[in-house]
Amino acid sequence: MTPRPHLYFAVLTGQEENVGDSLLRRPYAERLRSGGSIRVWAGTDADYASGLQLAPEEHDTSYAAWYLAFLRAAVAGRASFALNAGEFTVTRRGTIRFLPVLAAAAIARLRGGTLLWLGAGVKSVQRGFTWPYRLYARMAHAVFWREPTSAARIGVDAPCLPDWAFGIAPSFAADALDRRLLAVSLRGDRPAPGERWVETVGELAKRLGLEIVLVVQVRRDLPLAKELAAAWGARVLPEGSGAHDEWERQLRRIYSESLVIISDRLHALIMAATEGAVPLAWTDGGSVKVERHFGAAGLSDVSRAGDESLEGLEGLSAEEIESRSLLVADALADARAQHSVVAISRSRRR
Repeated sequence: MTPRPHLYFAVLTGQEENVGDSLLRRPYAERLRSGGSIRVWAGTDADYASGLQLAPEEHDTSYAAWYLAFLRAAVAGRASFALNAGEFTVTRRGTIRFLPVLAAAAIARLRGGTLLWLGAGVKSVQRGFTWPYRLYARMAHAVFWREPTSAARIGVDAPCLPDWAFGIAPSFAADALDRRLLAVSLRGDRPAPGERWVETVGELAKRLGLEIVLVVQVRRDLPLAKELAAAWGARVLPEGSGAHDEWERQLRRIYSESLVIISDRLHALIMAATEGAVPLAWTDGGSVKVERHFGAAGLSDVSRAGDESLEGLEGLSAEEIESRSLLVADALADARAQHSVVAISRSRRR
């Protein structure tokens, strides 16, 4: 029988206001391309899609057109399928929308296609609606969770794979001597940090000779960023947002000039780390999510909360930053190695 190249249909939707959502899915798309051509549903927002760096023929802007093409290709024995990476919540509405995709995926598998689910994280589930995802995971030829608690939530054991964003190579080369910024990026949907934390971060910047910059990676974080900028007399960067590819480029430039980033945004920390900054979720509330995902990449003590975060910031020295920087570099190299060995089949049988 003659081998045929794969055509991977993929769902790569994410939050349109969050540049982290497009950047984490871009390496997934790149990995799928190593096994064949791709045809993607990523929503209709052109700004978001720009961050995925898809060719025009790879991206459908009509869900109906994408789904009908998937279904026809599945019936004809020409389709493989990759379910979305990144964090999601199992809800009744989402499950109902997923059922037609599950049906097409089942047909694709029966007709010789490959099913993949690589790098998903399950935030929470609505009871009684996990079974379609569990069924898909059991049908899939390969499943990797991006952190360990997702397996229990769906009910399917599978190994962990560091978030795809850990594997992105740096865009800018910057020596540690050129890093004069302390980046701060905090979620705007959580309470503002307390006065003592604000003072402690300001003292840390003075001690290390760094300029604080407030970095906005999600649009709804802007009001809090402006509030903190006023307290520190700091700048808010980047100055604009819009198309994710350009927004990400601006963010990476800032992070390449940062020695440290303090954030409770997972992908702010990951992106900054890939550009050479030391990631710390040492905030008033800390972040269990950050701790789990960095733990899956082999890094611990990234998140601290309350008094522990204050003590850490008060005692943070240039020597500790250098030591942590080496650990982060090793973890990133390991994550890239793990991503590189994920096998994506290049051919299928008639």
